[in-house]
Amino acid sequence: MFGGNNDKQDSKWKQKYYDSLEQFEKQEKQYAAIETALSRGIARLSHGADGINPILDGYLNDLRKSISGHKGINQTLKVLDEVCQTIDRIGKISHDSKKTAPVYTARDAINQIITEISFPGVYAKEAKKILASAKSVNDTELKSLSKMLGAVINNALQKKPSKEISKSNTGLFQRITGKPDLKLSAPRSEEINLDLSEILIQLLERLNFPHDMEKTVDKLKASFSTGIYPDQLGSALGEVATLVSDMRHRMQEERYELEKFLKQLTDNLKYLDDYLQRSEQERNGALQGSKDLDKRVQAHVRDIETSVIDADSLEALKGTVQTQLDQIRRHMVIYLQSEEERNKRMTEHMQELTTRLDEMESETTTLRESVIREREQAMLDPLTGINNRLAYNERMTQEYARWRRYENNLSMAVVDLDFFKRINDNYGHKAGDKVLQTVARMMNNSLRETDFLARYGGEEFVILFTETDIKTAMGVMDKLREKVANTGFHFKDERVPVTISCGVGEFRGDDTPEQVFTRADTALYRAKEAGRNRCMYEMA
Repeated sequence: MFGGNNDKQDSKWKQKYYDSLEQFEKQEKQYAAIETALSRGIARLSHGADGINPILDGYLNDLRKSISGHKGINQTLKVLDEVCQTIDRIGKISHDSKKTAPVYTARDAINQIITEISFPGVYAKEAKKILASAKSVNDTELKSLSKMLGAVINNALQKKPSKEISKSNTGLFQRITGKPDLKLSAPRSEEINLDLSEILIQLLERLNFPHDMEKTVDKLKASFSTGIYPDQLGSALGEVATLVSDMRHRMQEERYELEKFLKQLTDNLKYLDDYLQRSEQERNGALQGSKDLDKRVQAHVRDIETSVIDADSLEALKGTVQTQLDQIRRHMVIYLQSEEERNKRMTEHMQELTTRLDEMESETTTLRESVIREREQAMLDPLTGINNRLAYNERMTQEYARWRRYENNLSMAVVDLDFFKRINDNYGHKAGDKVLQTVARMMNNSLRETDFLARYGGEEFVILFTETDIKTAMGVMDKLREKVANTGFHFKDERVPVTISCGVGEFRGDDTPEQVFTRADTALYRAKEAGRNRCMYEMA
């Protein structure tokens, strides 16, 4: 009896537990739906406040990221509180602005300055770091941060090396934010002095324009060589963009011609397929016609045999045989006419097919010659006539695979003309182009047929020495260096000193082409730092 009451009591409590659990789950779903709706509503409403204030825009963007990233209610509420405080400050400023002049904070100024100014090169990275730091420092620290921005702007205008920025602000950024000082990668000393004209000229040299566009490119390079002021940069870039657009249009035309040829080829192949199908049909028709003729002739022969057996007189037999022979002859005539028409159709089809095949062969030959010609042009540097970087990448892939398989010696030299910018500045880019052409020809004529020379970019070249160790490669490069140094370069009866420096590396172990190039390039710059006009090999 007591056991029965306990069971009922347990059942009652279980039911209450299940009911409570179900009610809790319903409420949890409702709360989740409410939270989702509120999050969506806040995110959508935040877009309505965009553009009111740059600082507010940053906080609104953080709020939307917090919501979309599901970073938790606490994080969202924290960002939302910052948004509310910013709105309050903006409202106060707006209210006060009715009585006084507009208030503009240091944070607003930093944001607008960095947004409005297009900083050149590495200075853009510096400015972005300052902009990011401005969000997390207080108003007092913003004053010091604005000094850093002023230093960046001054150095950018004066084109000071980035390492001077780091020296002039040592420890300042760390004192303000508690983070390490802002550092910029220091470019090579020769790259720092490049002006706008030099940059655009090098850009034109790195692009592989078609040969028929070389005169236009040379004319543009000559106009840039006189110098470009900042206010002329827009029109200069426009000319380069037009040139690149023309090259792209040329490539599109070539692509259209290729697509047109492929379509013609497809149509011709379809015609060939139709011809083969027709030929098969004609062959089957001829076979069936001969079978039909054979059946009719056999039938008439059997009728003649029957007539011979059943004939009562010679005259009747002759009449019957003659009738059967006439029918056989008529069938033969019909069959021969059909075969003659079929042969005529086949001859016409064959002639048409021959014409189509001749056209296909001619078009294929023309396309093949065009592809070979375009590929050869694409692999050559238009200025020096030697291989370009694209050709180097292809040859390196081949030589590297061969080295990995057979483990023969393979060395690399990276070559750079010394003080080449001085030649361009003092004698003009035409003289610089002539020097590049002459040095490239000298190096190319001094190498074996199995070696490979390419213009890597600007005044830099790369050489691959097949089946050659580093010692032998160093000997070849030293002789080549002396040959260049002893060559008499002149411009308007004035001697122009021209020398080269080089770094040599060797493939070994599990080297990749990139690793060997880096070692050779490092050796090259050791040669530069040691005084130029010398060759050095990689450090072991």
